[in-house]
Amino acid sequence: LTRMGFLGISEATENTVIFSLRADLTADKASEKVTVITSAAFFLVDNKIIMLAAYASEYDSESRESGLAWTQSEVSKWTKDILLANNSTGKGK
Repeated sequence: LTRMGFLGISEATENTVIFSLRADLTADKASEKVTVITSAAFFLVDNKIIMLAAYASEYDSESRESGLAWTQSEVSKWTKDILLANNSTGKGK
């Protein structure tokens, strides 16, 4: 790990927060640098704190998609799906 930075909060409610980080890593002995994007969510289901995280490269040249956009979108969808499946607003009982 050569550098890490906070990219900000993309969603926040009373009981849910989704944020992202960017980390520069040295991948192998050849000192090839890799940038990894992480988006994570913390939220409440039945008085339990749940954490979800998605990781991606900074930019996928095949799909031409930003790792930040993809991780934020997926974590947001997963969070909403889990809250819906548990009939929860994210608030504790």
